[in-house]
This record gives sequence, C-alpha cells and structure tokens, in this order.
Amino acid sequence: MDKNLKNWIKDAKLKGFSDYQIKQSLLKQGYNERDFEPGKYKVLIFIISFTIILGLLTSYLIFVEKYSLNCIFADEPDFCYRDLAIQKNDFTICKRTTLGNEQFFCYSKFAYDKKDISICQKIEGYSRTECMALVTNNAALCETLSKTATIPAGQDINISPHDDCYTIFNHNYQNSSLCEYIENHNFKDKCYFDYAINNSDYGGCDKMNDYSIDPYKSTCYSFVALFNGDYSGCERIDTMEDYYCRGLTIESCNEVTKKSHERLKEPCITKIAMKKKDLAGCEIINSSWEDGDWAKENCIKYVNLAKIE
Repeated sequence: MDKNLKNWIKDAKLKGFSDYQIKQSLLKQGYNERDFEPGKYKVLIFIISFTIILGLLTSYLIFVEKYSLNCIFADEPDFCYRDLAIQKNDFTICKRTTLGNEQFFCYSKFAYDKKDISICQKIEGYSRTECMALVTNNAALCETLSKTATIPAGQDINISPHDDCYTIFNHNYQNSSLCEYIENHNFKDKCYFDYAINNSDYGGCDKMNDYSIDPYKSTCYSFVALFNGDYSGCERIDTMEDYYCRGLTIESCNEVTKKSHERLKEPCITKIAMKKKDLAGCEIINSSWEDGDWAKENCIKYVNLAKIE
C-alpha cells in the first residue's frame, strides 16, 4: 500500500470515520479495493494458487496410476507391468511388456483364468498358439509349431517352439504322457522331472534317460524321496552309467559308477533322516560305501542338530 494513502487512512480513523466511510470515500476518489486492502487479495490469490497446484498434482498422480509410469523407472519394467496387471486384474496393462516371455505369461494367465481365447490373440508370435493350447486344454496345437526353429531357454540353451509348448502345457496340466512328444532329450527329462517333483511320483523319474548335463535322474529320486520321507526312494538312485562312463573302459566305468551311486545315496538318506529327526535312518548308510563311516557320523550330527532346533 502507498505510504501517503496509508497515512491518510490512519488519519481518517483518528478523526472517527468508520471503515465503511473510508472505503466509500476512497472508491469515489478512483482507488481500487486492492490498493487499500492488499491482504484480502493475497489470501485469495494464495487459495487459488494452492487449488491449482493441488489439482495439477492430483491429475499427475492419476495419470501415473492410469498409464503405469511408475514401472518405467522399475529395475525390471516387464515384471512390474505383469504384476501390476495381475494386481489390478486388468490384462490391458500386459501390452506394456516388451519381453516375449513376460507378455505371454501376463496375457495367458488372464486368458486361462477367464477361459477367453480372444485374449491369446493379443500375444505375438508362436506364444499365441501356446496360450490357445492352454486355454482350450488342447495339446495337439503344439504339433502345429516348428520343431526346427529355436528360441532362447537360458544361457547358451535353445528350445524349439514345439518342445516349449509341450513343456509349458505339462507344467500347467501335469500330464507326464505329453513329455514323450518333446524331441529334445534334455527338455524331455526336465519335463518328467517337473512332473515327478510336483506330484511326488517316482514314475516320472523312472522315465528319465538322464541325458541332462547334471545327474538329473538321481536328483529326481532324491527330491521325491525327501518329499515323501521315504528312505527306500534313495535306493532307486541309479549308477547313471550313461552319464559317468563315456570314454571309460568297463573296469573304470564299474568303479566310477559304484562310487557315484554311493555318494548320491548318502545325502539323500541324510536329508530324510534330518527331516524326520530319525537317527535310525542314519544306520541305513553302509560302512562299506566309500566314505561310509564319515557319512554316517555326519548324518547323526545333523539329525541331532535338527532335534535341537
């Protein structure tokens, strides 16, 4: 407010004029209200500015939420979009994924849960057929996919769309008979392994040929035995001649497989004994096995520790 105007108002009040009389006199002289009541307008301007800022902030948050912009800055945006789609039960968010696998898992979950094959149409490439096979429970659709083309299935590992389809189908429906249609021996073993572990069924392990890089068949028997708390399952562990004996003489092979057989049985029995807190299980470990005495002592130690816990 102007200093002279301020002094004039102060003088008028001392002479006994009311605020209304002073205001009317100033207006007749051509003054504007904001010239002599600036505080009133500052408050109004603050309220208007605050309302605008709040509105803009709310609009931004709604925009971020609607378009999932928070996933843009996530370490793994595709996982973020997939999880967000499931959380909000909105499959339209799946289109924001860029990785083929995540797009498939995102759309196929909704398609399977809703039994809506039209959602599969939104998936690009061969994965569309995999989705349709799952939704319609029709494994025969896997036969329409290429057996020669390859897609990444891990570091330096590839799989054909045909085999990938059967692998995913079996994982979802747990039908071990479909594993036989998988042409890649490594993935066929993994298919049987997946079935055996999920169903605690030695039958899946029995069908494995142990073509895998790891001694997969023995691991399969060990896992199922552990899940079942079944010591006899450990006896199913094979010598795995195909895995250990490549390039060896018959004599060398027999020695190697004997040792591998024993070494794989020991941890299997020990884990079950620990799970059951059963010292009698440790007695199954034969002292004649290589490192048998040490393995038995180790088993007893771990079972006693398990009992304390």
